Amino acid sequence: MLAVPGAKAWALGGVPLVTFGSAAVWSLVTPALVDAGWSLAFIGAVTSMIAAAPALAAALLGGRLCRRRGRGVTLLLGAGIQLLGGVCLAPVVWPGAGVDQWLQVPLGVVGACGVLAGYTVMNTGIYAVNLDLARPGCAGADFTLLSSIGMLGGSVGAWAALFLAGMAGYGASLVFGLAVSVAGVIMCRSHPLLARRV
Repeated sequence: MLAVPGAKAWALGGVPLVTFGSAAVWSLVTPALVDAGWSLAFIGAVTSMIAAAPALAAALLGGRLCRRRGRGVTLLLGAGIQLLGGVCLAPVVWPGAGVDQWLQVPLGVVGACGVLAGYTVMNTGIYAVNLDLARPGCAGADFTLLSSIGMLGGSVGAWAALFLAGMAGYGASLVFGLAVSVAGVIMCRSHPLLARRV
């Protein structure tokens, strides 16, 4: 499968970077909110229920965007939404950011929603390319391999972000995760299949 033109750079470079960075940012949400003094019940509601609603809407938006504007636009829009979510999270994870306590809660909620929704939109474009790279005779195995590589990147990213947060703080880890995700999007953007529309 990796012999398909463009598959190696996509599967071993761009996509793992996107999933690494996205999972790195998302992994910070729960512990950062705990340290910010949020109740566990509210954190659970935000991360498991409230953020799920815009993520579901984002999946539908991503499918429509792929058909009308192409995978590349979908990927870029998802990256933009995720970046905006990360910016909203910054005052929550960065102590002394100068943001009033009453404003940190809505920013944290919007940030969590943005990070998850942005990743969902990006995944729509990524999975569309994964489907195209899959060979007709073994499409299931090829798609699973591509998805598994992305998941592995996400698992490593989540660990790396929490490790870095323990050493340098949540703020540095958040910037690191966003930067890696953006680097992955830039690398993915060079793939010719992103110009297609579904």
